[in-house]
Amino acid sequence: SSNDKFGLTILKAFPVIDEAIDEVVKRGIMPPGWINVSQHDSRYWEDTTLAERWSTVGVVDAYCKNELDMVLGFADSYGLATVTKVSAGFNQGIPVITTAGLPSMLHSRKSYPYLIRMQGSYRQMAAALYQLIAYSDPKTSEISLNYLRMLFMYHDKKRAVNKAQRDQNEENEVASSHCYFSLYAIKNYFAEASSTFKQEWSIQTPSFPFDEENIDREDEMKEWLRDVSTKTNGAF
Repeated sequence: SSNDKFGLTILKAFPVIDEAIDEVVKRGIMPPGWINVSQHDSRYWEDTTLAERWSTVGVVDAYCKNELDMVLGFADSYGLATVTKVSAGFNQGIPVITTAGLPSMLHSRKSYPYLIRMQGSYRQMAAALYQLIAYSDPKTSEISLNYLRMLFMYHDKKRAVNKAQRDQNEENEVASSHCYFSLYAIKNYFAEASSTFKQEWSIQTPSFPFDEENIDREDEMKEWLRDVSTKTNGAF
């Protein structure tokens, strides 16, 4: 499905999990047959707006059957957030391990105390990017490119300048993109780390969201790039 941005499907994940179980048994960490893994389809491939519901229903159902000690997943950030909040209240808390969960909003240990993100977060990416490109005092940094005038150009159906026409109900159900979540983390980190960026972006952060799947003309992207380049004192 085009909704799956990470390629985290059951067919791809289960062989890895099976290998891990075999390794645990081989090392004598747990006896054979001790680990029982069941799968639950959040139906994210079918409908991104309802995946959060099915994720939560599956976890609650497993818990009520006394079959839940840990959760592996989910690829959907909205479903992952809800499941992690809910499962934290089961018994002494159910750990949720994921290779997704990159949005910086999931950083809160109060809201998501048992979430384990194996690949870190967009906030860590933002920290690295800050060291590389952010404007700073040349006396304190020799590696930064010292960029100050920046504009965030990113794919996001919810805020796109060229978004498809929808009725009000459909508009409210469009989810934010991973591009949005990554740039949200960059914006917040830059503003926290630098009083210069905090002042520059105090009223509005320069941005240009667009829907990459709804471009009508071949030269439309070129026109957009020319426009944003001009706004950031560049040339095209």
